[in-house]
Amino acid sequence: MFDLYHEHREQECFEQLCKLIGRKYDLLSYLYFIIDSDRYLPLRSSIFDGVFKKVGIDLQTVGQCSWQNYKEYVGTVADVRDAMKAYYQEEDIDLLDAHSFLWTIALDVLDQYKKDVVFVESERSVKKKLLWKAR
Repeated sequence: MFDLYHEHREQECFEQLCKLIGRKYDLLSYLYFIIDSDRYLPLRSSIFDGVFKKVGIDLQTVGQCSWQNYKEYVGTVADVRDAMKAYYQEEDIDLLDAHSFLWTIALDVLDQYKKDVVFVESERSVKKKLLWKAR
């Protein structure tokens, strides 16, 4: 962890963190976002895959946790940022603005998912699990 924040060996540290804490984009991406919010973004795979599908971007992040995939995700959001800059003729739009824009699209995606949620009883307990219907 020290190397991540002080040595700036992002790719090497990403792989080491994956071994240490598992391939969990939620946590890994947030650690990188803390390092440099101009270069990195948080990622909730289950949400962004739905957003990307909705807007016609061919990128899958669920089950794909790797440095290459994360950089592709950030690059894709950077493309959205660049398109927003061009459309709005505004230079002050940053990665986080584009990320937030995509999250607004996610709200619509989440509404659709809520319609597709099925609750089932666990065989071991009465706790309920969410199962997302495949699209």
